[in-house]
Amino acid sequence: MEIIVGGIPGKALFYKDYGDDQFEVKLQVDNGKILDPIYCYGLNMEKKQFEVERYFESLLPYVIDAKIKVILIENLLNDAKFELLAYDEELGKASSKELEKTWEPRDPAKWWTMLYPTRQEILQGNKIETIRNMKRYEQMLEELLRNK
Repeated sequence: MEIIVGGIPGKALFYKDYGDDQFEVKLQVDNGKILDPIYCYGLNMEKKQFEVERYFESLLPYVIDAKIKVILIENLLNDAKFELLAYDEELGKASSKELEKTWEPRDPAKWWTMLYPTRQEILQGNKIETIRNMKRYEQMLEELLRNK
């Protein structure tokens, strides 16, 4: 299934370029899953095709149709669940020596190296952030379904 969402500003799709331009985004959905890559078409650019750089979460504020928002949020929840599984797997299978590694060895003579996080701290921090995002997505989905 193909979903077309119009009037999306470039800042929701790209990191640097086309911030003030408007785009039409085409989402390919198969069994409720949004397929990558996502393409968009510039409205003022003779339908020139671009590949979207940003994660589709940035589309949410600009999508008005509740059904499309539900599809986007359900995909965000599924992605977050897979992310959590990956963090749990990595934390579970990595040795304690691997988890204690930092970007560079810590050197007391260079105080800033003492601030380098360990791999375990990074993974746990990312996992906590993913859990926060998941809760936020669940609240958004509940609110959408309640107001339907």
